[in-house]
Amino acid sequence: MYFPLREHLAVLPAFRNRTLRGAAVLLLLVGGMGGFFAWYGASETASWLTSRAVWQSGAAAEDAEIDGTTTTRKLLFHSLEGKVRYRTPEGDEREAEVDVTSVLEDFDTQRPFAARFDPAHPDRVAISWAQELSYGPWLWLATSWGMALFMLGVALWAAVAAFRSLRAVALAAVEPTAVPLRVHASGPQLNNGQPTGAHEVKYSLPGADQVHTAVIHCPPLLVEAGAQTLGLALRSANAAHAPVVLCEGLYPYAASEAQVEAVRAALAQHGPGELGA
Repeated sequence: MYFPLREHLAVLPAFRNRTLRGAAVLLLLVGGMGGFFAWYGASETASWLTSRAVWQSGAAAEDAEIDGTTTTRKLLFHSLEGKVRYRTPEGDEREAEVDVTSVLEDFDTQRPFAARFDPAHPDRVAISWAQELSYGPWLWLATSWGMALFMLGVALWAAVAAFRSLRAVALAAVEPTAVPLRVHASGPQLNNGQPTGAHEVKYSLPGADQVHTAVIHCPPLLVEAGAQTLGLALRSANAAHAPVVLCEGLYPYAASEAQVEAVRAALAQHGPGELGA
């Protein structure tokens, strides 16, 4: 296909800024949430391992009693929060806070209650109702760390996706190769029936039947050619990357109105038969 723009294209600063800004927002929000869950998971892990150590090697608390509540959320998460009051073998009265969460395994508060404490740190207390659980607290720790890894993974994906998008656009700007697209559908991208502000383009490449989907942030460049709707993408002849689907005005590249019209005319003259059945 003849392509009127064969010189080096200029990438619009607005595209760079938008891409980097979107990646930065995701990194801050999702990465921040991932960092919080990582901190929370580390805190919960340290607390549970400490209570396990106290239960195994701590001193028995005398006249131990607990003033607290148990809560169940969504039939999955069970928590026990309260204040433990006890007496040391030396007769000193102490109290300590306990907060334990379990997944799928509830606390049996009908069983006899017992507590142990760390003589060097009397505020470190382990209670029987939590230590008798076999897997619930461990599942809670796995859930906390799983959320942290998921959030951090999404943040990393956002950074990599932004880099790949910028790289693909930059590579396609050097000695661009035009790729005519057979557009099957195009319209605003919806999320729960509401427009997101982006546009979704379903297209197939020349000589291929596989349908691809591109999400771009502006209406695509479309030209009617007979019974088919054609779009246009660019890629670098020396790089293997997904083609950059162009918007109206050849966004994300800078182009004059005359250049845009020349590209539209060249695309309209492209025989639809060359696009495959």
